[in-house]
Amino acid sequence: MNRISKSSLSIICFLSLLIVITSCSPDIPDISATSVEKASEISASETAKKELKADISGSHILMAFDNNFTVDAAYSGPDNVEVESFSCNVKEIKDETLIRVLLDGDKTEKKFTSTGLSYISGNRRIDFILSATGSRISFQRNDYDRYANVFQGEYDSDFKGSGPLEFMTSSEAVNLVKKKLDSLGIGYAENVDVESYNIAALESLGNDGKALRGDNNNEDPYADYIYTKEDEFYHITMYPAVDNIPLSGYLSNTDLGIFASVSANGIEHLDIGTIFEKKEGSKRGSGMIVPVETALQKLHDYYAENSKDKKIKVTDVSLKYFARISDGGFDLIPVWEIITTFNSETDELMTCFSGIDAYTGEFLPDGVDNSLFIYR
Repeated sequence: MNRISKSSLSIICFLSLLIVITSCSPDIPDISATSVEKASEISASETAKKELKADISGSHILMAFDNNFTVDAAYSGPDNVEVESFSCNVKEIKDETLIRVLLDGDKTEKKFTSTGLSYISGNRRIDFILSATGSRISFQRNDYDRYANVFQGEYDSDFKGSGPLEFMTSSEAVNLVKKKLDSLGIGYAENVDVESYNIAALESLGNDGKALRGDNNNEDPYADYIYTKEDEFYHITMYPAVDNIPLSGYLSNTDLGIFASVSANGIEHLDIGTIFEKKEGSKRGSGMIVPVETALQKLHDYYAENSKDKKIKVTDVSLKYFARISDGGFDLIPVWEIITTFNSETDELMTCFSGIDAYTGEFLPDGVDNSLFIYR
């Protein structure tokens, strides 16, 4: 299963993303109060036209379209039908705070690098990057790279986790990470994904990864590392949130996401993408969002017109913020993020992330359907 930000290479990937974002960011639409009012009118008009209703029960949604488009999915929507939009800056966390929280306040060596700053204390280090279009904080123990073969072996596998581990529960591991985020002043969504890696998984995936890497890992001191039970770990995926609404890591114009690995040693690795803070007086507007039925109808109509041969399954529907680059920062716009799956011509299961502007009911970005992002 593919995953981002699992190794120290994440910083290189992030820099590449910043270059792409800087060179091809989309035009910024007007999301002023007037725009929001117009969007509300569109929302009301769209709602009147739709007859299909969703069956929402807690965190699950069902909706009947046709045999080629089924909705039986996880659901996360707002309590209110009116949602605010904001202008935000990239949050800067002070050096002393990073050192206190992630390195326990120990004496550190500060190094300037081509990408930002590094703080080193014993066998632990923090790499910090801050720019106008994003930020990244990456903490890890020096020997975290011993898992490189495991992550390589997992890249194209169907590994889904190993179940509970003996050294602590998954909830305890998540709480360790949450305490660090709380101390850094970073808000996060409550939904958390956790995968566990027991010794059997480490050995199997590690062997696969070693074979795949071949001669490319000759310089790696952990190329022939032998895993033990003490290496078992949980991998945790979280997303930042603003006003309890999570941000879309798949659709936004910056690198988002919180990733952590926790072993019996504690936190082995903590990777934090761009974090936002509201600009003073940053409320851009507040508008009625289109019903989830309208967003799903929009996606259904797209597939019906462009992919009649595919059987589409909607597996997740959630309201999130889309972070769009604007002058001097970001605009946070509510978006219905819809995850679908289908089988390719070679019968490979594909996953697609689609964004529907929750104010207008149109595809993001900018009302075109190229927001359908395929992820295998």
